[in-house]
Amino acid sequence: MSIRLPCRLGLCLVLFLSADLGVAKESPGSTPPRISPDTLRIGLVLSGGGAKGFAHIGVLKTLEELDVPVDIVTGTSMGAVVGGLYAGGYSSTALDSIANAQDWTKVFSDAARRRLRPLDQRVSDERTLISLPLDGSGVRLPTGLIAGQRVSQLFNRLLLPVSHVRDFTALPVAFGAVATDIETGEGVLFTEGYLPRVLRASMAIPSVFAPTKIGNRTYIDGGVARNLPAEDAQALGADLLICSNVGDPLLPADGLSSFVDVLIQAMWYRAAASTQKQLKKCDVTIQPDMQDYGMFSFDSTAAIVERGRRAASSHRADLTALADSVGGREPSPKRPIDRAWRASIREVDVEGVGALLSQRVRALLDIYPPARRTAEELTTAIERVYATDLFSQVTYRLAPHEEGGPAATLVVDAERRTQERLRLGLRYSSAYRASILFNASFRDRLGMGGTSEVDLRLGEALRAGLRYTVPVSFQPRLGMTLEAGARRLPIDLFSNDRRTSSVRATVLEGELQFGGTFLNDYAAAIGVTGEGFAIEENVGDGNRFRDDEGLLLGEAMFYVDTFNRANFATSGTQLLLQSSITNDAVLSSRTFSQHLIEGEGRVSLTPHLTGIGTIVLGRSLGDTLPLYRRYYLGGTVSAGRFSDHQFRHLGYAVQELSGRSVQAFGLGVQVAVPEGFFVGARWNTARVAEQWDWAPGTEGFDSGFGFTVGANTLLGPVEVTLMSPRLGGPYAAGIEVGHDF
Repeated sequence: MSIRLPCRLGLCLVLFLSADLGVAKESPGSTPPRISPDTLRIGLVLSGGGAKGFAHIGVLKTLEELDVPVDIVTGTSMGAVVGGLYAGGYSSTALDSIANAQDWTKVFSDAARRRLRPLDQRVSDERTLISLPLDGSGVRLPTGLIAGQRVSQLFNRLLLPVSHVRDFTALPVAFGAVATDIETGEGVLFTEGYLPRVLRASMAIPSVFAPTKIGNRTYIDGGVARNLPAEDAQALGADLLICSNVGDPLLPADGLSSFVDVLIQAMWYRAAASTQKQLKKCDVTIQPDMQDYGMFSFDSTAAIVERGRRAASSHRADLTALADSVGGREPSPKRPIDRAWRASIREVDVEGVGALLSQRVRALLDIYPPARRTAEELTTAIERVYATDLFSQVTYRLAPHEEGGPAATLVVDAERRTQERLRLGLRYSSAYRASILFNASFRDRLGMGGTSEVDLRLGEALRAGLRYTVPVSFQPRLGMTLEAGARRLPIDLFSNDRRTSSVRATVLEGELQFGGTFLNDYAAAIGVTGEGFAIEENVGDGNRFRDDEGLLLGEAMFYVDTFNRANFATSGTQLLLQSSITNDAVLSSRTFSQHLIEGEGRVSLTPHLTGIGTIVLGRSLGDTLPLYRRYYLGGTVSAGRFSDHQFRHLGYAVQELSGRSVQAFGLGVQVAVPEGFFVGARWNTARVAEQWDWAPGTEGFDSGFGFTVGANTLLGPVEVTLMSPRLGGPYAAGIEVGHDF
């Protein structure tokens, strides 16, 4: 930390005193300068620094405690965010609450809330780890790892009550933010415009956040050009400067441990030189000790705020003297921001898309002028639009309406997402080793508004498929789907708890289906499926049995998914109802029907404890089933991995239990522990048989127990489970890594 009371402050005081005492030496006929302390303006300068910028909140706490008047605030990056919110009407206490209330992992994620996304998109996207847009014949990399959808929404929500203020000097505290013009590399001081978008531009760290377009120019993080905007505070009329600097120092080579470190180091060379120049303009410099924290230490918000408060408090005497130098002037009363304020919307304007998509956006917004909406209501409306996955980003602003007064036009800016994408999924299972999923989707080449998808799964279970979907309506999402593909399924056969032989089932299939999703959480479909299968079994001594047949099935499905998140859900329900029927009188080699109910419910018992219940009821009627259509239970592998006929059952080997009918039930608990881990315990029991048995009782049921440790990681969910048929053991281990496909 350093303090410098420069000669200009002393000069101002001397001139003021000299004028009052009549001792100023002036030329004959000249008018002695008279500088009143009341006219001196104090500027607060806040540097960029990522999460370390929360220390500025602690600095503001001390300034408010000491009644130091702040007339002007300038900021860069996170300094612009804190400064902009403060200038807009938030007190340091309110800022502290906001910073600690956010789940910053979610804020810096572009994922829409799961329950707002249509169910068909959840099922498709939650299988994969990486999704990249295709441009022509190649992959087009994004301009940033984070598009900034949720960041923009956060700024819009917090600043909506002052969104009509285009001149930032007219805010409760005059404000300016610095961003960098991506073409020229020059720092640009913004003192007018749409405040949430300016803040988003100022914090657009290159390659981490996508650049922000304002007018016909594109901007990135202001720290690239000027991380400590002291000269900008002077340009706005500040006479005395308090500078809070949390900018990164240059790190030694052995301190660069990741590509992010290298990126920030490269960006910081110019910023470091600029900061040294800017520090010379400061009257009081506060430099909190940030050695223990980095730009992405968003999990240490409270501690960082406290570091800022302590650093500022160590300058109490100097800050008090600075306040006294302006005549002990009381801080201007700040009108607190009204979080319950409602926008008076007289018109809705959709930009960035054509007429057809514009109509769909308006329908999803569900705002019909004249209307009044709070910031929370507007956020939910925008999220509904973004969750369709048709747009890479959806933002809004309020523009003055021709009626004048509080009337506004809601301007929604939707950036169309390319529908041609390449996705990659990775998974490892202790039972089936590694698997890779390649998925590509393409715009309709037939002019019918549909999409084509190609799936290729490599691993123990092979699958290749082509799906073509033509939409019939968007509300609800109805469509016709034509699908063709092939899959190879591994099946192990057991006798007396021992594996006796192995089977490879190869299935060629084609399907015509009509259905869709309703209210985001519900899906229903009916269709016709043709299957040709070949089953090859090793029966010992090198002999193989082969079965080749064909089926034509009528199928119906109803599916519900209200889980609050894809992995380690803490509330909601998943329910599948499915029926299939075939008859040898209609192009089929066998006559049978199958009916399945599969469900799982989760209830939040406490903020960290979740109760789990599961049920599987499956029944088959008619002729002998092909082996791949029997019901299989066992292991930690879920049903979705291979087919709708394989289910998790702890305490047994994969596919150890099988039959034409199944009755399975389970109970468990899941506990969320610090650092994003989950631990759980489950009990399950099942009865599988060739014939359905309605008789109650425990006879014929096989029970098991399991204890699981899991976490969400960059590779997707990771689960390690110890399981046994008996609580006393012995226990076997099962490992599952990655999304289920």
